[in-house]
Amino acid sequence: MEVPDLPVRDVVGDVVRGLDAGHEVVLAAPPGAGKTTLVPLALLGAAWRGDGRILVLEPRRLAARAAAHRMAWLLGEQVGETVGYRIRMEQRVGPRTRIEVITEGILTRMVQSDPELSGTACIVFDEFHERNLHADLSLALVQDVRGALRPDLRLVIMSATLDVDEVAAALPAPRTVRSEGRMFPVATQYADASVVGATSRELAASAVSAVRRALAETEGSILVFLPGQAEIRCAFESLGAAEHGAASHSASGRGAASHSASGRGASGQGSSMRKNESVTISIHMLFGSLPFNEQKAALEPAPAGARKVVLATDIAESSLTVDGVTVVVDAGVRRLPIYDANSGLTRLATRPISEASANQRRGRAGRTAPGVCYRLWTRLEDTHRRPFDPPEILTADLTSLVLELASWGARDVATLRWVTPPPPDSVATSRALLMLLGALDAEGHATPLGRAMAQIGVHPRLARMILTAAAYDKKPILAEACAIAALVEEGDILRRDQTAGADLRLRLDALRRERPSDPHSVSPGALDRARRLQAEFERKARAASRGPDFRGRPDTELPEIGLTESGLANTARLQTGHLVALAWPDRVAARMDERDGHQGFRGGECHYRLRSGRIVRLRETDPLATHAFLAVAETGGRGTTPWIFLAAPVPQAALEALFHDAIREVTRYRFNADTARVEIAVERVLDALVLSSGPASQADPDEIARVLTEAIGQTGLHVLPWDKETEQLRDRIHFLGARDGDHSRDSGHDQESGPAEHKVDSWPSRTSENVEEWLLPHVRGLRSFADLRKINLEEALLTGFSWERRQGLDRRAPARLKVPSGSSVRLDYSDAEAPVLAVRLQEVFGLVDSPTIDDGRVPLVMHLLSPAHRPVQVTTDLKGFWEGSYKDVRKDMRGRYPKHIWPENPHEAAPTSRTTK
Repeated sequence: MEVPDLPVRDVVGDVVRGLDAGHEVVLAAPPGAGKTTLVPLALLGAAWRGDGRILVLEPRRLAARAAAHRMAWLLGEQVGETVGYRIRMEQRVGPRTRIEVITEGILTRMVQSDPELSGTACIVFDEFHERNLHADLSLALVQDVRGALRPDLRLVIMSATLDVDEVAAALPAPRTVRSEGRMFPVATQYADASVVGATSRELAASAVSAVRRALAETEGSILVFLPGQAEIRCAFESLGAAEHGAASHSASGRGAASHSASGRGASGQGSSMRKNESVTISIHMLFGSLPFNEQKAALEPAPAGARKVVLATDIAESSLTVDGVTVVVDAGVRRLPIYDANSGLTRLATRPISEASANQRRGRAGRTAPGVCYRLWTRLEDTHRRPFDPPEILTADLTSLVLELASWGARDVATLRWVTPPPPDSVATSRALLMLLGALDAEGHATPLGRAMAQIGVHPRLARMILTAAAYDKKPILAEACAIAALVEEGDILRRDQTAGADLRLRLDALRRERPSDPHSVSPGALDRARRLQAEFERKARAASRGPDFRGRPDTELPEIGLTESGLANTARLQTGHLVALAWPDRVAARMDERDGHQGFRGGECHYRLRSGRIVRLRETDPLATHAFLAVAETGGRGTTPWIFLAAPVPQAALEALFHDAIREVTRYRFNADTARVEIAVERVLDALVLSSGPASQADPDEIARVLTEAIGQTGLHVLPWDKETEQLRDRIHFLGARDGDHSRDSGHDQESGPAEHKVDSWPSRTSENVEEWLLPHVRGLRSFADLRKINLEEALLTGFSWERRQGLDRRAPARLKVPSGSSVRLDYSDAEAPVLAVRLQEVFGLVDSPTIDDGRVPLVMHLLSPAHRPVQVTTDLKGFWEGSYKDVRKDMRGRYPKHIWPENPHEAAPTSRTTK
């Protein structure tokens, strides 16, 4: 074999020597250095290998196929001889195969079925920097195998941009090898404006604009990184049809478009090509769900004299090499699933890539010649990118991982050696779900059903559904369950640009038909893969249900209603919701209505409440929105309230049969804001869902009082029967609370202190925030706001006040004050900082100093009034008023009110509330 002159060739010897010495080797090499193909081939001749296999783990199926084909080509052989591959639903290995390229999920199954990994000499983890969940789990399991059973098993971890110290710290005796690579310079150009928060169509338009510019300014093929299929298809149509007028598509009608450009180039903005030169430009898409022949076409170099534009997801970032690329257009974002442990929901989110990923993408343009990278973000944004992407184990749903560990015998995740330990809250949420599914017992051990579920190779939710269907031993029911699992695993087989709604049954109908009724609405490649997945799940389900780990039927069985084989033709659509509810028991949902504070459809949306209490939404135009209960398989989208993407109607009878052990009867007390009354009903509930409701024959008066009081607090205290006396009483209490400190904590049972000492926090507040503390005892026997007029509000405000406390209140904050005229004047405590005595000026003749309250410590703010009860002076210094501005007031008032007394010397005048008569 002639070894290609690739950069990693210089350090392959160091890798082999490290393994010869029994070390784990960590190899850091940039993209395109040749590590994926040269390192496994170099290990074939190692003495320690004997006749053992070398397993090479790739994060993606496309990368596994490509790596195997490349190594076989270097050996001058066909795939399946010395080098083979094994991925889901496809394998090409033979008796002579010694290098197997596999995906991490395959390795997990191999370890679970053969903990010693018999016949395996070395495991190579490629592209480990991607830190997907399967890679972290596989490495943890392999380390456990090496520590307990196979200390001779060699281990290599390879990556393009790797935090070497973090990975090495998780290995017992690592040896680090670095390959610097050989890169041509790549010029980097930034955008003038940001694309952060752009829609899919806007992002695709920005990428198309950059491609046109690159076609005009550069030579060579162009690799475009976009976050997902939506943006790729939009850009593909724009480049292949709108820009160039005519497009010749590949055989499938989706894989590639080509056109010819001459003169000034495709963009019409000038070109580096010779004036009369004609060049063919082909446009390709590249993502995981494309048919293999279209993926292969995207990876092949463009013919001589032609250019190629490849629109790819991050699948082309490091796992694959697109030949002939000298230009990269990078949108700077990727789409990834984000799991919320609190809600149990996963949503797709578009997030900025890290600095390491951006550099990897740029490096794709400098492998064979100097290149250019057009970044669709600003130079300022570039300074804020984080160094590395977070590992998937921190953001993903860990249910499958926890089940694999329990099947392995590791109840405590801390017993394994992790590069990044899984978050405890996500582990706890996953355990709770597995117990709900019957996969774990109360101690966290895998049940027989749980071990059988792990063998299916799908999310435990789907495995639970499949095995329950298999327990019926009726082929049509099992086929239906496996079809649902295949559709969820594969993704939507209906084109996203069709208004298909969220009904899973429409997808199942398309899957069942031999030929789609509308071929343009169905993705042929996705349809074919879903059918093959369905067949694989059926095969695995039968094997697992016959195995020693499967004991009879699972604990929760399908309802027998309508699920007979003879009647299946008429009930296939009916049973879909039954099956989905088995897989997602926590996501059965009830449509919300007026009882929930919703008015049916709002703003084009219909809201559903999940069993967990979380709210999800559906478009009002979706036919599913007419159903009272749904079983929800997939949610996502932007915003705090997720959209329902896939669901099926589930009859209430099915919920009753499936979850009869969890259904409870409760008496609900609700306050109806429309009638302003507490309503009582007996409801049958499934956690947060109400299945039925009826009138209650008995009621708890204490609970009625609690609900009514809570409604008062939420509506506002203005609904109480206030008058001047009770409003002032409340203000007096608040005044003393403000004087003695923070009165938000009720200590109303304390004894009142004397004038010389004051207790802090001794006066409670009387507000809506703590209304239950002082009002609740007084609303017993009442049921509506109309009944509140019966309350003795004064006694309610004084709740908990001892006799001494009431005496202290009257002494320190009296309701009235007797003035020199003999009148008893009400004090105003509405401003707790400045209580007011509003009194006619003639009634305080002879009073020298301003009166005080709170045992002489607080002077009252005096509003001295005219005979018409309008303030003529506001003061806290009565003596100063008499000696100062009184003369001016007297002069003005004598002319206005001649029938009233206005003496020159107010100190000697008799106070009066009368006129001169």
